Amino acid sequence: MTDNLSRSRGKAKSKKISRLCSSWARNENQERITVHANVGGSGIKTVNAAYSSQTCPDPTCGYLHSDNRHGDMFHCRNPYWECNWQGDVDHVAAMNIKSRIKDHQINRFTPYKEVKKILDERFLRRIESRNIQLDAKASAQRLRPQANHDNPSWTWKVGNHRLALVLSL
Repeated sequence: MTDNLSRSRGKAKSKKISRLCSSWARNENQERITVHANVGGSGIKTVNAAYSSQTCPDPTCGYLHSDNRHGDMFHCRNPYWECNWQGDVDHVAAMNIKSRIKDHQINRFTPYKEVKKILDERFLRRIESRNIQLDAKASAQRLRPQANHDNPSWTWKVGNHRLALVLSL
């Protein structure tokens, strides 16, 4: 399993040199991957890596949010139930990429916005399966947790409405 290397770019002052270097590097990497896979008796499958380091790898969670990733560390910030999955972002991305090998909805050429929509819909179904009640208009795509630093609570913007979960300490 590999990520799509076609968007790797070299850094050079000249566009022509940059294109030549990045093209050479991509071809060299692809050739090495192919050789090592054949020697090891493995196959190669290219998958879409969109949001792979921001999505919780726990199959019962799958919460996608940019706040899950802080530098090289991943911590699931799922506001609906206690997940708290933690780990290195590279490990999280590798787990998610591995799970996408057999994913029939997300393929190599699925646009990143469509990937996000698919992952958000899956998470919404997980919320519904746990009997967590949401507004009829609410969808995982529109829910965006934002920390409210004045008091310990979570707020979400759902359409034109704001929902809040306030925790009393």
